[in-house]
Amino acid sequence: MRDNAHHGVSMVAGTWGGCNTWQASKATPIRDSMLKSSLAWNQDQPVLWAYMWPWAIMNVTIHDSYTCLRFPGSLPFPTQRYNDTFIGMRSYREEFKNDGVRSECPMECRPAQHKDWKYC
Repeated sequence: MRDNAHHGVSMVAGTWGGCNTWQASKATPIRDSMLKSSLAWNQDQPVLWAYMWPWAIMNVTIHDSYTCLRFPGSLPFPTQRYNDTFIGMRSYREEFKNDGVRSECPMECRPAQHKDWKYC
């Protein structure tokens, strides 16, 4: 999920999920490789790019509010944003208490039936 203009990578650490029973024979070796990687400690984003993304891109649904043109096949979020929160928000930590999304989403990333949504 990419609902922040700063979520400009293929797979944002902490904002993705999967079904652990779908093609488990493929998922288990990927998981094991990720955990054994020398990048595994405090390097979640590079580990995702190197191990998970090449496999996930073959069967993925991505909702994107800001970078949909950069990532073809992305879908608009099906619901309108009513406040400035976003997936992966860290406002529970003092140094991020003012985090929030305050920029309008591009027209191209809005749902076809809701081009009037400024924040999506």
